[in-house]
Amino acid sequence: MALDKKIMKNWLIGATSDAENEHVGVRMIEDDAFAADMSLAESELIEEYLEGGLTEAERELFELNYLVNDERRELVNEVALLKKYSGGSNKVSEPLPIRTWLDTVFGWRPNPLVFGPVVILILVLLGWQFLLNSDSNELETRYAEINREDVSDLSRFSQMELYPGTFRNGGNGGPVFKIGSSGESVVFRMPLTFTPSEGTQYGAVLTINGKQVFNVEKIQTLVVGSSQEARVVLPRSVFEKGQCQIILTPKIGGHSPIIYTFMAE
Repeated sequence: MALDKKIMKNWLIGATSDAENEHVGVRMIEDDAFAADMSLAESELIEEYLEGGLTEAERELFELNYLVNDERRELVNEVALLKKYSGGSNKVSEPLPIRTWLDTVFGWRPNPLVFGPVVILILVLLGWQFLLNSDSNELETRYAEINREDVSDLSRFSQMELYPGTFRNGGNGGPVFKIGSSGESVVFRMPLTFTPSEGTQYGAVLTINGKQVFNVEKIQTLVVGSSQEARVVLPRSVFEKGQCQIILTPKIGGHSPIIYTFMAE
């Protein structure tokens, strides 16, 4: 039986009783599918926060107990940006500032009047690097064509199956992708937790260590047995070690973004 969404929401913001905490702990141990349920509750909680749907007390608990590290703050920012650029609500909050090491150690943020010229120089260098790195755009164009082809034949690619979720259970980073394995292209199979309505379309964004590294504007969904899954083909060459996320972004249809988290080694 699915755990009450209200309990999962309260657990995420630190508002559950000792008995409820114990119940959640038991579910973590006994139910392998619990991470997906908690991830869905987490995504819904983040959307409520961004759209102003939390009560004042819930918002204070969210900021005090949920936003305890930069990983979660970056996740909230990613969802906010995805909602903004996929035609989501105009009520979405401004992105959260990510704490720097200066904030952590000294409780101090650099004065923009002092560091402004340095920031400008960095932006100029990054812009120049972007112009020089046209190979990345060519690679995305090539893989956009591959993802428009028939991806039902899995023998054409290396493959990896992922499951939706951003929730961390006991420090487990989830599935592991081996960068050095054979195969130039890898198809990622991502089961959907619902049946998409007719006409629903998704794009896919790959982030590594919180940075977007690859984008596919349109990917395919296929019926596999009694369920559906999304498939995206990505080049192995764009991966580096760290935490990876493939974020399915709705292009057509009213669904929220779906996040699949794994590690690359």
